[in-house]
Amino acid sequence: MAAKKAQMLVVTAVFLTGLLFAVQQALLTYSLLDLSDPFQTKENYIAMNLIDSVNYTIRTQKDTTDHTADCLEFENHLKELLSVMRHDLSGQGYLVETIYMLNCSYWDNARPFPAPMELTISFTGTCESFGKIKFYHKQ
Repeated sequence: MAAKKAQMLVVTAVFLTGLLFAVQQALLTYSLLDLSDPFQTKENYIAMNLIDSVNYTIRTQKDTTDHTADCLEFENHLKELLSVMRHDLSGQGYLVETIYMLNCSYWDNARPFPAPMELTISFTGTCESFGKIKFYHKQ
């Protein structure tokens, strides 16, 4: 009699473990499908590409003894970059708006000091996205 009880206990434990595993897999699959929905759009890739391009532009800006001139030259490059990106993205059906604030007196600042540039990006495609990013010329 005790052997049958032990056998039933083992069978019940195996059954419950299998049931819990099946429920966990069903919920895991459901939540993964839910979480992957935003990644089906290109907005994340567009935002990262824009941020990477601006980051590359500010970090590769040449350094001379006249930091204000360096900063103003960067601003010219930035205006051109943002114009080209807005034009390219509008051809793909995205409305992109960018607003930047550049303070050349902070040009040589590094974290945690104030950033020389703050860029606000908002774009509309299949969904609307908005972000504000700080950029530093120095690491």
